[in-house]
Amino acid sequence: MLNLYELPQLAHFYPQTFTMECPALNNLSVLDCNKLKLFESAHSKGKREGSTSINRLPSMSFLKVISNLKELKLDWQHILALSLRFRSEQFTGGLKYLNKISLFLNTDENEKPILPIEILRKAPNLTEMSIKYRSSPDIFLVENPKIGEDRMLGQLRILTLYKVHELQSIKPQDSSWLNTISEKLHELYVCECPDLSTLVHSTATISFSCLKKLSISNCPQLQYLFTSFMAKKLMNLEEITIKECESVKEIIAKPEDSTSEAIKFEWLNTIVLDSLPSLICFYSGGDTLQLSSLIKVHIWQCPRMKYFSQGGIDAKSFVGVQMSLNPNDDLFFHEDLNATIREMFQQEVQGIGGVGIQL
Repeated sequence: MLNLYELPQLAHFYPQTFTMECPALNNLSVLDCNKLKLFESAHSKGKREGSTSINRLPSMSFLKVISNLKELKLDWQHILALSLRFRSEQFTGGLKYLNKISLFLNTDENEKPILPIEILRKAPNLTEMSIKYRSSPDIFLVENPKIGEDRMLGQLRILTLYKVHELQSIKPQDSSWLNTISEKLHELYVCECPDLSTLVHSTATISFSCLKKLSISNCPQLQYLFTSFMAKKLMNLEEITIKECESVKEIIAKPEDSTSEAIKFEWLNTIVLDSLPSLICFYSGGDTLQLSSLIKVHIWQCPRMKYFSQGGIDAKSFVGVQMSLNPNDDLFFHEDLNATIREMFQQEVQGIGGVGIQL
């Protein structure tokens, strides 16, 4: 493992010519090391004419140094340098062991990062990708017809979006790369995206049909996750976690022009609602919720939650609500899921301690 974080004066490892071999290197992180020319070609810098020494020699002139990586974290400067290196040289070894990549896209306002196709093409077994610190959502709207070709991102199963500004919802074009990979994602994490108002736009063609785990946290403008129309496409969803989103009022919204049809979450077994001060309900519509695998719901600091759903709920396996952060504490149960939430709210209104939704 080699982690290089916030080293503004680091320019090289050694000022003279040397060969670097790291056969056991499987984890590399390079962030905010602006003077370090890590991936530049050995031919791009070297001994100038009339010079008696070589300074700031690229540390990883030979790409085989990174050929065994399993995890890679890079800021935009080094993403760009590695992309250019792959573009200009033949690298037959590739990054065949790489399964996790984090792209830190904190750039100047004039720079517009794009998806590093050259790097992703070299990593056919990539299963997890994080996109972090982007000032706009333009990277998701770019058409990338090569996605899906040459096995690029074909194995991607986990996507994390962290501090992506101006992202109001995921509403990509039909031809965008995000629309292509969404159909195979198993886990989606969205954290600290300050402008997100809904996860998926109501008219989006995007499909998360294989999604199993969904987690949204610290998104202050979030109003709801998705509409009932979109919810019906999430037939494989197993876990939903919503935390510290102060504006969210409902998890699933009912569009006015939608038809009545049951919403089936056959495999949904975990729902976590944590620190949602504006939350009123899970679903505001009258359609039946089929939650055959749901055993318990975790609810903490949701003082305005009055009911779970306006319609019927088929949750025969439900045994109660976990009201504390301690999983060993007793569950609260009253007749059924909807009645349990209503009773919890009433007891909070009446000021009965020890039961209900924490204020």
